Amino acid sequence: MLEIMDKHLTLKVYLVLALLFGLWGIVDILLSWLSIGSGIYLKIITVCSLLFILFNIIIIPLFHHQRQERIAYVLPAYYLISSAIYLLLGVLAIYFTTMPSWSFELLFVLSLVSGLFETVFSAYLLWRKPFPQQL
Repeated sequence: MLEIMDKHLTLKVYLVLALLFGLWGIVDILLSWLSIGSGIYLKIITVCSLLFILFNIIIIPLFHHQRQERIAYVLPAYYLISSAIYLLLGVLAIYFTTMPSWSFELLFVLSLVSGLFETVFSAYLLWRKPFPQQL
């Protein structure tokens, strides 16, 4: 099953998904900042985020099997580490019921910077890789 896609196609598909997920993250944080959103949207983004974390867990061994360049591991590792950090921050916010107001503003800024990094880095890797013309 690991041989289904070739090395370049796997990386290209992953980077396009990472780019879209980064853009979605930027839109999400801006909608949150503007207090726009609904319960169903929150459920959708939560499920998609969990699926993307699982996808990143699966893609690291696939990249290793395909002998991808080391730079290809940056985004999957980044997603897993940042997800763990956001989970830890969420647990701390629940544990300490009184959080300073600046901590939420800091979280917004970190989330926005994170989404920008994901988007720019994905676009950079898509641009720099010599991919085959067919997808």
